[in-house]
Parts: sequence; structure tokens; C-alpha cells
Amino acid sequence: GDEEQLTDVPCEQPQSHNNERLPEGWSNLVDEMAREIRLRNYSPKTLSSYTGWVRRFGRYTAYMPLSDVSDETAKDFLTYLAVEEKVVASTQNQAFNALLFLFRHILRREYELGDRVVRAKTTKYIPTVLTREEVDAVLSCLKSPYKLMVSLLYGCGLRLSECLNLRLKCRSGSPHTLSGTVSPVTCWRLMWIFARFRSCSGTPMSKPR
Repeated sequence: GDEEQLTDVPCEQPQSHNNERLPEGWSNLVDEMAREIRLRNYSPKTLSSYTGWVRRFGRYTAYMPLSDVSDETAKDFLTYLAVEEKVVASTQNQAFNALLFLFRHILRREYELGDRVVRAKTTKYIPTVLTREEVDAVLSCLKSPYKLMVSLLYGCGLRLSECLNLRLKCRSGSPHTLSGTVSPVTCWRLMWIFARFRSCSGTPMSKPR
């Protein structure tokens, strides 16, 4: 069957209608979904995105009785996004995953779409990157603590939220544990950046809190 993917991939977000009054059944559905997402400790971005897609799905169905909602309804909605709304593939995938969560964990119904959905076109994206010299030039303009934060973002590939919530916890002097959220390779990169920053700044690092 289709596998659930809950990564926060940057993509087009569903149009916001959070102030729209929903029929009681659909309003309770969104509330139940929000509670389930919070219980699973998913990110606030996932919560906002998934509940937004369920609201949009409800509008597409004209808020049909929930007992009539099926994976065929979901298939029609996802096809509509690709054919009529012409969304990009990442946006359609996010809608797919939001409905997958809805059907599996809230409605507890079958969600086997297979190849029945018209897939949105995948766009080729060539990222614009800075040269090493340009990165060094940017870092040279920054002061503590911003220089350290940007070095972490660049050197370890962290998201801004991950950097802001970062807590360094070394066990027996070995940098293999970092809040249980990043890989050992990232830990070693962090230790190297911390050491380089300390040697360049000439100031001791404070103990992690």
C-alpha cells in the first residue's frame, strides 16, 4: 500500500480559510485530526498544512456527509489539483499525505489509490548555490552568536527551527548523541564547527543547557 510520509517539505501551502465556519461534522473532524497530530508530536508546520488540506478537501466535496467520503473521493480531489489547479508535484504529494493521515488515523478507512490518480508534473529545479569564497565572505560579516548559527545551518544542513532548538548533549565525551534528532555524522560536524568557532573567537564556549 501507500506509505505515509510526514516530512516538512517546502512547497505550496493550501489556501488559508481558518476563519471559515465548517459544518459540525467536518469541524469535529478537523479538531480530531489536530489532536491526533499533536499527540504524535508532529511539527506545527505539519499540523497547519494537514488541517488546511482537510479543510480544502471538505470544500471540494461541498462538505458531503462523512459517511460518503471514500478513497474515490480523495482520488478525484487529487486529480483535480493536478489537472484543474495545476499544482506542482510536491504540493500534490503533501495533499496526498494529509489525506492518507486522515483516512488511516481518523476515518480509519481504505486509502489505496494506486495509479488511479493523475500525477502533477515534476518540475526540474536547479538550486542556486554560493561558492566557498562567497560563503566565507558572508560569514566574515557576522558576529557572535549569529556567525555560529549560520555556520551550523550551512555546515550541517540544519533547518532554522532545528538550530534554534538545538541542545548539545555529549555522553561520556563522545559526540554521538545530540537531542536524539540528528545523525552521528552531523554530530561530528557540529563538534568541528564548535571547535573552529572557539579557536577563531578566542572565547570559551559556555556549557550546553
